Amino acid sequence: MRLNSLRIAVISLLSVLLLMAVSAVAVAEPLWSDAPPSWWVSSYGVTEAEVATVADGYPDGTFLPRQAVTRGQFAKMAVNGLGVDTADPLTPTFKDVPKGSTFYTHIEGAYDAELIGGYVTSSGLYYRPGNTITRQQANSILGRYLSDLEIKYTGRIKGDVTDYGSLELWYNAEGKNFYLMGKFDDAGSVLPDHRATTAYLSYRDIVRGSNAKLNPNSTLIRSQAAALVLRVKAEAAAILTPPPAPVNLEVAATGTGKTVVQTGGDSFAGNDPTPQVRGDTLSSRPIAVYDDGVKLLEDSSTASGKFYADITTALVDGAHSFTAKVMNVNGLVSPASAPVAYLLDTVLPTGSITAPAPAAGEEQAVVTSPKPAFTVTATDAATGIKSVQFQVAVEAASPVWQTVSTDYSPDQGTTTYAAVWPLFGPLTGGLDDGDYQFRAVVTDVAGNESTLGPLGVEVITMMPVVSITHPEPNGGTVFPGWFVTESPNPVFTATVSESGASIEKVDFFYAPWVDPGSSPVLPGPDSWEGFTLLATVFSEPYVAAYSGLPEGRYIFAVRVTDAVGNESELMDGAAYKTGVTQEVFIDRTAPTINITAPTAGQLVPDATDFTIAWTVADASPSPTVLIEYSFTGDEPWTTITTAAPFTPGSYVWTVPDINGEDVTTCRIRITAADEAGALVDDIAGHTAVEVSEAFTVYDGPVSAAGVTGEDPDSSEAGVDWRDFRAEWTLPTPGHIVLQRVFLLQDDLTLDLDSSGSVDVPVASYDDNSTEWASTDSLVTDTRGDPLAAGTYKIWVVVTDSAGRTATASSEPFDVVAP
Repeated sequence: MRLNSLRIAVISLLSVLLLMAVSAVAVAEPLWSDAPPSWWVSSYGVTEAEVATVADGYPDGTFLPRQAVTRGQFAKMAVNGLGVDTADPLTPTFKDVPKGSTFYTHIEGAYDAELIGGYVTSSGLYYRPGNTITRQQANSILGRYLSDLEIKYTGRIKGDVTDYGSLELWYNAEGKNFYLMGKFDDAGSVLPDHRATTAYLSYRDIVRGSNAKLNPNSTLIRSQAAALVLRVKAEAAAILTPPPAPVNLEVAATGTGKTVVQTGGDSFAGNDPTPQVRGDTLSSRPIAVYDDGVKLLEDSSTASGKFYADITTALVDGAHSFTAKVMNVNGLVSPASAPVAYLLDTVLPTGSITAPAPAAGEEQAVVTSPKPAFTVTATDAATGIKSVQFQVAVEAASPVWQTVSTDYSPDQGTTTYAAVWPLFGPLTGGLDDGDYQFRAVVTDVAGNESTLGPLGVEVITMMPVVSITHPEPNGGTVFPGWFVTESPNPVFTATVSESGASIEKVDFFYAPWVDPGSSPVLPGPDSWEGFTLLATVFSEPYVAAYSGLPEGRYIFAVRVTDAVGNESELMDGAAYKTGVTQEVFIDRTAPTINITAPTAGQLVPDATDFTIAWTVADASPSPTVLIEYSFTGDEPWTTITTAAPFTPGSYVWTVPDINGEDVTTCRIRITAADEAGALVDDIAGHTAVEVSEAFTVYDGPVSAAGVTGEDPDSSEAGVDWRDFRAEWTLPTPGHIVLQRVFLLQDDLTLDLDSSGSVDVPVASYDDNSTEWASTDSLVTDTRGDPLAAGTYKIWVVVTDSAGRTATASSEPFDVVAP
């Protein structure tokens, strides 16, 4: 058989299979009236469309499925169904198949493809195309085709026991007994020339017989011939089609203590140099595993189609790409599978503990926190770091390690990994004071582990204690009393105690005092950062040497630091820790007093409350100030109070009633003595006296005098409310700021309240006016009643700058009706 014909046959066969799938949907009407589609499926397991690729029907629309097949017809069926090339030679091969005859090109094509041989006679080669073909003859044509195809493309005939180089070898070893004589009752009726091919088709499940009989000499009918050709076509496709590549490849560890992990959909990493490659493929077939295209090993799949190929030759570190192939029963090898990547990394990760860190020249680190910083740097050039497990143990010959935490990712942009002390469990509170070992177990993605450490660590959390010994309080009652001095640099000393490490230094601080008022706010900073360093002392005695401070009020504070970095605390909750701070006044001068009320020339009404105001500036406080007044501005002075607040100050003074002329020489005197005077035994030097400018005290207002009122209307008798008249005289000096005129009937009394007037004035003046005349706009009296004939009075009310009033009225006067 020609090789190109075989290839064309297989390509045609695959194309036909696709065409059949399409045609099965597209064809709606049966092709043949006597062989409906369902009959083909139920009888032979083939479709009408598949049969149409093998045989034609007749012009009358019939197929005649039970009609015997001639040798010429079968040659055409075989050539068409198997995709063999037709041939049209100039000289006929067979004496009885002339050129141009019905099956000439098909018979010639079958001969060229070595499907048929014919009958050799003395007069030449004959085909006998009109003779019906027997079953065994058809078996030989198709069996020869299929067995030659298998040998051409696989190099052997595949048997159950082994492979064979020819059909005859296979038949004698396996086919005769198992697939012919041992399978069919009438196998002996098969002629010797047809036995091997018939057994081969039986082995391929193409010839199946009926009721354990082959009926080899029976004539083949058209439907049987079509089905037989289609079965051979399908088997040929199976022989020539490589199996699908293995799928689902994975890499798994096999060595003791070895690790392989999946790092992606088709990528793995591990430290096993002899891993196992797994996958899915054909059942019970040979497979081969390749690394970057180089065959590593051969193995076989299981009955369930799994394979587990153990690599026995150790791989080298680095990237590997595994693929697999499988061989099917026809000896065809599949394409390579999709690769699976394996990164072999047997090198341990590297790193070091970066915190805690021993001091220079020391082997042991000293920490001051029960939960100290615990960090490492770790790298792995091949697969990268998977995790860092941080562990601690009490110093012992056989340490019992406890895990602090595990970090799976470094700080961004670094190779640093950090422990996080737990919120639950035995390490919730951190470590007690004592000696420990710290270590870190670093694991890379491939499973390699290295241990960093152990590092000896001493935990010292005991805080040193410090107390101010000088200055000591010499005044005050709170916080916890103050120290007052005239010295710009008072002695500042402290004592310390420490149950852990030795003392490194004592720092002396100060900060300006801040008045918290009545709130719980501290009078100074609540952290060391808010203080200013005065001095640092590194050995006993702890005495601060510093330049002088200006006058002022301060908070002195002291802090001790031990050799391992523990610092004494400033705060105890919301308050300063006892003994750590001291309030200090540096005061060398007397207070400065500024009287802000009364001011020079200020008018102050007598018999009223007046607020005296002042400020006092001084470094140290005074509990009270002395306030006095004098109407002459000199001796004698009369005490107002001795208990007014020091600063800022104000005091409400009830001004005496003078009952007479203005007093223009009044003054206020304030005396203030600060705390420092008594404490430094210099009261005079710490006392200040300030006298106000002169101010005026004036008496309450005097009512207007000589008030007269009239309605002088004579030309127009009656009430015309246009010519009321009033006059009066003002007291001098009266400090009058407002005058109001009221008009009421004689039998009514003017009604005023404390905020002004219930009755409405008919006129108001803020100057020294002494007369009033009505206009035509006046239509009602003060009470709001219409003007009418009767007796009226004029009332004049004067008000001074303090809001005090005095009232006077005229004699009654008549208003005559028209």
